[in-house]
Amino acid sequence: MGALAAHHLLGRTEDSNLILLAGPDYARMRQLIGSSGIPWKEVHEVGNDHDDVERLREQVARRRESLIIIASMHEVEGRLDRSAFERRLTHFAYGADRVIYAGLNGAALVWPVRAGTRMEVVSGNLRVHQSIDVVAAGETVVGLTVDRL
Repeated sequence: MGALAAHHLLGRTEDSNLILLAGPDYARMRQLIGSSGIPWKEVHEVGNDHDDVERLREQVARRRESLIIIASMHEVEGRLDRSAFERRLTHFAYGADRVIYAGLNGAALVWPVRAGTRMEVVSGNLRVHQSIDVVAAGETVVGLTVDRL
């Protein structure tokens, strides 16, 4: 098994999504962007209030291609969801179609997430808590490591 490809986190250009990619690891963000081929802008280039987000959503719909907005922010410690993003990124965190956190030890899709999923960052490591009830007796799961079922 190899590492996740950029499109697993960011989607594809033709998905027409507004994507927020933020975190403390700027090099990781640039690497993901380079692998994805999706156009991008820095948050300071586009503004960060509600009207700016709506304008960008209209641009994405009109061009029919995804757009990534990147922003540096401090490392999250504790619960990782859209509310964990810095105040200046709140409009993007709740207005974007996809939200990705690029931490010091990896990147994670924060939104959208499956119902019942809880993520937290502890000492730089991401812990994902999720109830999995899709495996029936006798079925095989490939590539899944769990503490317990």
